[in-house]
Amino acid sequence: MNRPSKWALVTGASKGIGKATAQLLASKGLGVILVARREDALAQTAREIRDNGGQARWVAADLTRSEGVQTLRHFVQETNV
Repeated sequence: MNRPSKWALVTGASKGIGKATAQLLASKGLGVILVARREDALAQTAREIRDNGGQARWVAADLTRSEGVQTLRHFVQETNV
């Protein structure tokens, strides 16, 4: 599978509008970075996107806390997307 040239960061990606947005973006050929607090739900969303031919990476982080923002920053830097 080719690496997408563009990536989208989707917060709240474990359910509802965030999940639907991530799935739509992935279906359009973008890679998606999924962010939410629940690891299990993020992993499931990523699995669904990959099963449909998309590319997804995920990180569990609470973006209402500075620690969560730092976790996301490090994740993006380390994955080089």
